[in-house]
Amino acid sequence: MTRRALVTGAGGFVGGFLTRGLLEAGYAVTGLDQFFDEFARASLAGAELVESDITAEVLDGLGAFDLVIHGAAITSPSPETGLTAFDCLRINCETTLAALAKARACGATDFVLLSSSGVFRSEDADGVLLESTPARATIPYAVAKRAGELLLEAELPGEMRAIAIRLGPIYGPGERVRQTRQHMSPLRRWIEAGRNGDAIVVDLPRSRRDWTYGPDLPKALLALLDRQPAISGVIHFTSGEDIDDVELAEMIAAKYGVEVRLGDGVDYRVPMTSEIVPPADLFGWTSLATGLNSVMEDRP
Repeated sequence: MTRRALVTGAGGFVGGFLTRGLLEAGYAVTGLDQFFDEFARASLAGAELVESDITAEVLDGLGAFDLVIHGAAITSPSPETGLTAFDCLRINCETTLAALAKARACGATDFVLLSSSGVFRSEDADGVLLESTPARATIPYAVAKRAGELLLEAELPGEMRAIAIRLGPIYGPGERVRQTRQHMSPLRRWIEAGRNGDAIVVDLPRSRRDWTYGPDLPKALLALLDRQPAISGVIHFTSGEDIDDVELAEMIAAKYGVEVRLGDGVDYRVPMTSEIVPPADLFGWTSLATGLNSVMEDRP
């Protein structure tokens, strides 16, 4: 019997990777998002696309699923959306509860929340972030993600397994600005600067990040769901390959023959890895060198 999956936020960067990967794995996939642009509709051919806000009423009408992946989120308030910081916090929490309720009501066996390394402040760890590292970020997006993680810890009756996967920086083909994602990753911005013949500016030169190639995500997630003994709770979902921002910028700059300039940002980012499942034991992640070449050839 064909397994059915629901992906919220399917029109987004990460949601698109997951939707396409599940289709390739033989799932019947329903993608739910506020808006699917022309690129998303073309790239998600084969999925049932539902364009709507995430509400209990909409979710109730979608039928039953074996797997529910909740990835929809508003990352930050912006003039374009007209939303305040409180609106972002409220909407993100409400949609997580609605998706969790849908998964429980329809008898899903697995619920996956896409969380983020954004739940941490840079000073929460010295060197590397682990699942046991206390998460203390207080911006609304981070608080909403952490609240979602805590919701999954509630001892509720039923057979459903719940996993919160914390994602670090994701890169890959097709990254673009959309209504709920107003800023591209540093890696993509540096590539665009290089293509244009501009200097690459590293805003946070003290940062070191773990970069994960987006097309790897669905295969790695299915490997995680199949792993025995079964894993639940919060897990850091990352390739585990980290690099200094400056070193990565220099790699890109060398490709395009431009210079690298260092900004004066005092904040910094720290990489994640997993103490629950070593990344290399879970999946054969695409190396940064290979993935970077793929993205530099991509023109969104």
